[in-house]
Amino acid sequence: MEGVRIVAIAIVCNETVSTYKWILEQIKNATGNLQPAIIFTDADFTMRNAIHKQYSKSIIRHCSFHI
Repeated sequence: MEGVRIVAIAIVCNETVSTYKWILEQIKNATGNLQPAIIFTDADFTMRNAIHKQYSKSIIRHCSFHI
């Protein structure tokens, strides 16, 4: 599935690893367990931990606009 882009947004009431992990699990379920090659985040430490747990092979990059 080359050239596929997955874009997701979630509004959360807390920023915990378990919340981010749940969001990433839902994305996995919706995409048939596709693992993104690269994930851009705002450098949040808890999000980084959740990504490592759900997408261990994905490369994490920080969006310079959101840092």
